[in-house]
Amino acid sequence: MDTVFSLPGADTSRVSASGQHQTGVSTLRSQAIDVDSILGGSWKALDTTSFRGDEHGIWSGNAFASGAWTRDSLDLLWRWWGHTSGLLGPDPSVADHAWLQEALSRWRFALPWGLQAGAMAGALAERQDTGTATLGLDPGQPPGEGAASALWGGEAGWSGGKTIPTTLDALVMEDQGDGRLRLSRRSAGAAFLTSLAGDGSDSLRAFADWDSLRLRSQTFLTDRSEGSREIGASWALPVRHNVWTFDGSWVSSDRRDLTGRDQGQDLTGAYGDIDFAGILGAGWSQHQRLSRSMEDRAWTTQRTGIPATDSAQSAQDRLDGDRTGILQLSDTLRWTTKCGGGWTASAGLTQSLRQVRHPDNPDPVSTDRPDEDLSRRSLTVSVFGGEWDWGQHPLATWNTLLQEDVFPRASQSIQTTRRLENRFAIDLDPSLLDAARLAGRDTSSHWLRPLGGVWGREQRNRWRFDTSRTEGLLEEGWSAGLEAGPESRPWVVLRWVRWRVWTGTLPGQDFAPDQIQDSWAPELSGAIPLMDSIVLRPWAKSQVEHIRIWNDSGWVPEVRSLNSSVGMDLSWAWSIGWLRANAGWEWNEPGWGGWTGGFSAQVFL
Repeated sequence: MDTVFSLPGADTSRVSASGQHQTGVSTLRSQAIDVDSILGGSWKALDTTSFRGDEHGIWSGNAFASGAWTRDSLDLLWRWWGHTSGLLGPDPSVADHAWLQEALSRWRFALPWGLQAGAMAGALAERQDTGTATLGLDPGQPPGEGAASALWGGEAGWSGGKTIPTTLDALVMEDQGDGRLRLSRRSAGAAFLTSLAGDGSDSLRAFADWDSLRLRSQTFLTDRSEGSREIGASWALPVRHNVWTFDGSWVSSDRRDLTGRDQGQDLTGAYGDIDFAGILGAGWSQHQRLSRSMEDRAWTTQRTGIPATDSAQSAQDRLDGDRTGILQLSDTLRWTTKCGGGWTASAGLTQSLRQVRHPDNPDPVSTDRPDEDLSRRSLTVSVFGGEWDWGQHPLATWNTLLQEDVFPRASQSIQTTRRLENRFAIDLDPSLLDAARLAGRDTSSHWLRPLGGVWGREQRNRWRFDTSRTEGLLEEGWSAGLEAGPESRPWVVLRWVRWRVWTGTLPGQDFAPDQIQDSWAPELSGAIPLMDSIVLRPWAKSQVEHIRIWNDSGWVPEVRSLNSSVGMDLSWAWSIGWLRANAGWEWNEPGWGGWTGGFSAQVFL
């Protein structure tokens, strides 16, 4: 029950805001958190807003505010959701506004045998100022203007057990009203933690959860019921320098949309994972993971009351029911050495098979949901350098992907495809002068640092039962640049990126391009420190694209496009907060130009 009365967000008071404007669309967001002690109790408040304005200057947005106060055995909670649309539009009658409020109190008390219990009471209310475009909650019915409902509930819990720590909890919350506004929830859970070895070297955690929800609200435009059941366990077993982890769970859930806008769904699934991580010695380590899941889905469409329609839809729901199984195996081998400043090489192989079947549809047509077997094999080889190691980006990487998407039913087998893709990349961005560091040279006086990288991609797609249909893609690119000034805050960064993409068909083993895209993008940025805490960063960037297309008579004249922008960034940091802002002008050829800008700020209170 603590999740009902606890509020999300940080545990320190702060205010933050951000905004962005680009291509005529504006967004504004804000968040305020207040944490304090009031009337001898602890207080926490949260307020968030999000608004969006389109290119016509019409705004819509959502807001959420909440406050929670706790003292001894008494808890008070207030929450407010708001929504508005059509603001500042040319027709005020289209605008609509809606809000929903919840007020809840809880009194906690202790019972014999270590039991904890609580009683809850409160109210729920909503109000709508509807517009001409406001949808009704029930299709074909006008939207409601408001409703209210009383809330009551109770909870109980127990935790203890010296040998096997165990927790038990249960919650009941019901509404009491005329049914126009509803919020009802029931949940129960149990969990325990123990060691099968008896000496604490391993850990076994098992749990079981049950939850049901009933919600009806015009503000959220929803009338639904949901339920879920889950049982699972996880066992971690260390063996010398290795760790085995076993996870398994069973899940069952149901969802119903009582407005009839969306299909209902029943899901039953079983999931299992075996994970092994270990050290082999001499710098070698390995990691293997085997995953298996099985899911059964059944669909339910809201009945219309028309016998012929309901019978046809019920038959289609049975045909759409599916069973999905996924099997995945991943192996990673890693080697690390301290020579030359430290190097790491890794190779990872991932294999997966996803099967989808519709047991109640033995003879599907091409428009039915298809049976499918999707297999993927991916090999990735990466090299990380000690002195060149900048985060999670490898110095060099190679990836090969083989994917086969098979549709076993005859009516849909024409979609069966096979994809082969190879990728490589070499990233030297931090500094090519790091090679000098590996050689033991002093590079502290080098204020000019070259930047660079190359990449490439090859992709071949073939349709097994349509040999006349093939697709191919080739891509190559490189980047080069120069950086001047201190590494932590360079004065000037100049970068030039060039890439080409060929797309076409695959006659035999050859490649016949029918479109060539040639692009290059220069970029220039700098830093002007005004104070220790304020930095201005002017920037300019552009992208030029040339596209050539082949038709039956030859190459048509190329199409050229240009996208450019210039601007300035500002960053300012002080003891209790920071501010970042940017403004610029963007233009395209042919046809469009406009200003862009944004800001983000945060202040700790």
